[in-house]
Amino acid sequence: MSSQKNERTLGQKVMRGLKIAGIGLSVMLVLAGAAGFYLYDQYFYATPVELYHRTWDTAQRSIYDPKDLGDWKQWEHKFDSEIVTNEDAVKRANEMLASAKDRYTMLLNPEQADAERRQMEGKFIGIGITFDFQVTEAGELVLKDGKPVATTDAAGYPMIDTVLDNSPAAKAGIQAGDALKSVKKDGKDVDISGKPLTDVVQMLRGKEGESVDVVVVRDGKDIPLTITRQAVIQHSVETKMLDNGIGYLRLKGFDQYKNLDEVIEGMKKLDDAKGIIFDLRGNPGGLVPNAISISSLFVEKGTLVVIKHRISGDPANPQYKTVTYRVEGDKLITETSRTDREGVKTDESARAPYMLRGRPVVILTDGGTASASEMTTGALRDNDVAEVLGERSVGKGIGQSVMPFANGTILHITSLRYFTPSGKWLGDGGNTIKDGGIEPDHKVKANKKRFKHGSKDDNQLEAAVELMGRKLEQR
Repeated sequence: MSSQKNERTLGQKVMRGLKIAGIGLSVMLVLAGAAGFYLYDQYFYATPVELYHRTWDTAQRSIYDPKDLGDWKQWEHKFDSEIVTNEDAVKRANEMLASAKDRYTMLLNPEQADAERRQMEGKFIGIGITFDFQVTEAGELVLKDGKPVATTDAAGYPMIDTVLDNSPAAKAGIQAGDALKSVKKDGKDVDISGKPLTDVVQMLRGKEGESVDVVVVRDGKDIPLTITRQAVIQHSVETKMLDNGIGYLRLKGFDQYKNLDEVIEGMKKLDDAKGIIFDLRGNPGGLVPNAISISSLFVEKGTLVVIKHRISGDPANPQYKTVTYRVEGDKLITETSRTDREGVKTDESARAPYMLRGRPVVILTDGGTASASEMTTGALRDNDVAEVLGERSVGKGIGQSVMPFANGTILHITSLRYFTPSGKWLGDGGNTIKDGGIEPDHKVKANKKRFKHGSKDDNQLEAAVELMGRKLEQR
């Protein structure tokens, strides 16, 4: 093997270490909740009826509390005569799973499964542009027929807000501020003035390697362009230096394998910062190894999280394992206990480097801060590393095992709960606990419902800068 093939990013190495330490058979995932990515024997071809039955059996063997399934036996053969295609199996399986009243438990069809895998890789197929929406002075979205309305030029054409670096659109010469006038569909140029943005986005989508012809308007001139759709890399970290030596780091999600490496690069850019504002607003979660390893960039020594996971088995006698993750020195230490055996097993593996160097941290949270971002927030606050400013987080202390399943599907089953170092369970996303989540140390409500994070309209960031200034003065 070549040396290039042997190379791994730090994030990949840490994830491998976390697997050895006992997270699961493969990578744990937290998409608006913690989860485990397991390779089950179901990952093969099955008839549609077999796909449905495998879902029925796996759900009862894996769900955190089998009582949530109610009279599960009634579903076993309920749709046998109606299931002919894989589409039928997925549809009926999701009807069955919905009876558990858990919106996070579901069977993804192959297209949805492929999109999830690409998201973890940090890629999507497209041209690499984003649009912005019109908002009122109060920051509320402007709607037409219930759909958001794009910001437009004087002629009514949607304005391109951003062009992703190295994307097909960037290579074709599209610039932020251009207006999209038309998209060729079925051999005809379709004028998109006044069309719902969802329809425009659908016209721009397609298969990798296919081309799309568009016309953009710049400085009053029409510019025809041909763009070849490709895998577009999504970056999850934004950094910048603010006044008075304050560093700002925003993490948009924990759902990409490269998140740890991007945060490390961001911390290196902020190496001269006296304090760090860590923005986790709107962050829906991602990979559990990312939450653990990113937390350890900030926590020198201490417990990071405690996870209680259902052990797959007999639904009449459910068993669980509890894993505590803590960092000390250059090690990630895991302590595992099980209800089906005595004793505690301790494992050690490499941790991500401690990079904070004792600097103060302010974490920004809001009603979109969930799962892995709550796990990280809890780890930093409970270890007296950070104060939290903003609004209460979602309260998503449950997680799903994410299983590659038969016929290219993926099965999500809620199978675990996680707890902050202080022992708090954050809740199940509001299903039964209405006051879950993380209550900020400093409550600051956003003065607008919609604004760009880090912009001049961001009053929460302004408050965080003021708080950090006071903290730095006290040092």
